[in-house]
Order: sequence, then C-alpha cells, then structure tokens
Amino acid sequence: MRVIVSRLEEEHLGDAAAVVAHEQERAAIAHPGLSERYLDPHYCRERLMELTETHIARVAVAGDRVVGILHAARDGASANLPASGCAIAPDLDPDQTTQVFGELYAAVASTLVENGALRHLLEHVAAPRLAQSAASMTFAHSGSWAARRLRSPRSPSLSPTAPLESDLALSVRIGTVDDLDTISRLALIEVAQRSVSPVYAPPAEETPTRMRQDRAEGLARGQVHLLARRDGDDIGLLCIDRVPEHQRLLQHDQLYLGPAAVLPHARGGGVGRALLNAAVDWGIERDFEWIGLAFAESNLLARPFWLRSGFTVTGHVRIRGIHPAYEDAELRIPADDA
Repeated sequence: MRVIVSRLEEEHLGDAAAVVAHEQERAAIAHPGLSERYLDPHYCRERLMELTETHIARVAVAGDRVVGILHAARDGASANLPASGCAIAPDLDPDQTTQVFGELYAAVASTLVENGALRHLLEHVAAPRLAQSAASMTFAHSGSWAARRLRSPRSPSLSPTAPLESDLALSVRIGTVDDLDTISRLALIEVAQRSVSPVYAPPAEETPTRMRQDRAEGLARGQVHLLARRDGDDIGLLCIDRVPEHQRLLQHDQLYLGPAAVLPHARGGGVGRALLNAAVDWGIERDFEWIGLAFAESNLLARPFWLRSGFTVTGHVRIRGIHPAYEDAELRIPADDA
C-alpha cells in the first residue's frame, strides 16, 4: 500500500475526524468505557482543529482516502502524542496498520528529535493492532487507562461504606480543609511509591508545602478526598475527581480516581477495598455511571488491585526513549518539512 504523509490541513480535517470516530466506534464494542463524545465526527473535527493549533499534525493518505492521523507536541525534553490526535483506520489489516503508524511516527519523530525531545509519550485506544504498531516502533508499554461501571452485575461486589466484617475498627470519611495536613502526607506516600523499584516513574518535584497547596486547590475545585481510619489513625487516601476535559480514553464528565495511598504497615488489610467501596457508593448516590483511572503497568500494588476490582483497560500509555547521543545537535538529521 502506497501511503503519503503530509501536514494535516483543512481539506483533510473532515475525513481525519471520521477516522477517529470510526476507530472509537470499533474499540467501544469491547471497551464501552471509552468516551462517547469521540463517536461524533463533528466533535472529533473540532478537537483536531484545536490540537492542530498547538501540535505537529500529520495525516496519512492512501489513494484518495485518509487512513491515519498523528499529533505530537514537545514538552521540554519530552513529547506527548495524545490519544485524541492518534487514529488509524480500523479496517486496515495489522500489517497495513503498522505501516501507516510507522510512517506517521517517522514524520513527527524527526521534528521532535531535531528540537531536542528524546522521550516520546504515546496514548492510544486499547486495540491489539495499535499495540503491535507501537511495539514495532519500539514503544514500551508504560501504563493503562481503565474504567468500570458503578453498577454492573459483572463487576465484583462492592459494598457501601460500612466496614468489612473482619475489621469493624476500619471506617471511611470525607476529608475537609481541616484534614489538609493528613491528606498531603498520604498523597506524598503515593508519590514515593511511584519512585521506587520496579516503577521508577520520572522524579516528581513534590514538597510537603507544594502538595498541601495542590490538595487545597483540589478541594476548592470540588475534589473529594476519602480518608480511611483505623484505631484513631488515618491510614489511607483515595481522591475522587472528574475525568479531564477532552479525554478520549474515559467517559466524559464521569468520576476519575486520582492519588490513592495506604500506609505500608496497613497494606493487605482491606483498606484499599474500603476506600473503593466508599468511592463507588459516593458515585452511585450522585447518579454517576462510570469511574475511571490510570495506573503504571509496573506498579505491583496498584495494577492487580484495580484489575481485580472490576476495572477493564480502555487505553494504553507507551514510552519510547531516543538514545541520549542525539542530544548532540550534530547527530540530528533535520526534518525536511519542519
């Protein structure tokens, strides 16, 4: 298949939006937790127009048909390739999908590397053909987005906020401004957990003061901070927020679980389950339908817990690191159409 990659211009926007909507429709059959907004080609077109103003935007055309798009934006030494701007026509076979994605990525990668962005973060809907295509470009699976219905007969039974029968001393409450020091302390434990083996997430420059300010701003925006207590001590935290605007991989305007942490000595004692029970109960009482989150694949505490709790993967996060030798400008090959 002969593929021509060029800048995404007005003449291709409508067809490119149709590819995004079609891919979303196909993926949503297996993953209904994906955003319904992206089933609408008109919404997809508006979103692509917004992305094109701030991102490198490329379109792949085979014959007279748009078969793929890819957007990328530099962020310091890194670059983001968002799911909202990444789609390959779902009727292509796996080899064709790999070809289209590879040529699109080659077109944006040259510009990114020329400008010093050597760490590329890609997000895409959960689909084996896209996973294969990303792997062919040596993107490593780093994390996942996942969702579950709040009311679902197929999900594990999650009781309301009542303590587990095995531990009547465990309770969950909603934190307030008066709990900011406790909330911040527990949130920093979550940050620390992401910085140890085998996760080794990029270092987060968090201090107690900065975390406290961040949590205070979250409370002011309406975030809910659930605190688990046992024997008079706060030992666990789970934050409830809303799904970020324009997020393709989760249902729009539904619940999103942010920082979650349990003190090391309390892990394995039902604290995480009690916090999740409370979050589900809180959402059901307010007529929400979905709850979503993101986790690192290498997080040996978070990943198995969420998947056992009824969450199913809706999208993937992948990372590719370009060899640091290319920090030397003399080794970079200029992009022919930057």
